[in-house]
Amino acid sequence: MLSDKRFTYYQPQAYYDDGTNINYGALPEELLSFQAFPTREECEEWLKNNGYNPGDFCIFEYQDDDIEDVSLIDRDGDELVMIEDLEEDGLVNLIGDEVLSNAGSMANLRTRKRDGETQQEYEDRVYAEAMNYVNAAIVSIEESGEYNFQSYCGTPDVEWYDEARDWAVKDVMAWMTE
Repeated sequence: MLSDKRFTYYQPQAYYDDGTNINYGALPEELLSFQAFPTREECEEWLKNNGYNPGDFCIFEYQDDDIEDVSLIDRDGDELVMIEDLEEDGLVNLIGDEVLSNAGSMANLRTRKRDGETQQEYEDRVYAEAMNYVNAAIVSIEESGEYNFQSYCGTPDVEWYDEARDWAVKDVMAWMTE
């Protein structure tokens, strides 16, 4: 993963402080022991959506396989898609859509050969810029909290975007030079 090699997630536990004693209780009854949230904010929103006061809970941070077979859910309680469940063309489209979203439009990606720039220099610049756009999109996807990346943590030789990144760069280069 480009943004962080650790798979981090969050889970709330009831919290009680009477001024002398601090006690931690159970998970909310609607939450199963293997369910967690991709971000603190998602956890807090889920608590609010289910009628809880987030101040009554301590939100603990977990990493990697701290919780066995963890299942990530969003603020509505819906399970997040495992990134490996997407086909390669779906990943290419996901990355491309994120590039377009970050850029605002395809027109904002267009680039032309500069005065005094050789064809090779132009092609190298377009490739480098396309790679930067794609890498920024990958980080945005990883940090969005919309997908579950747990199966890729701790495996630095294999990334979810390995095959898709090359195709996405080619697509972005085409958008930049059309």
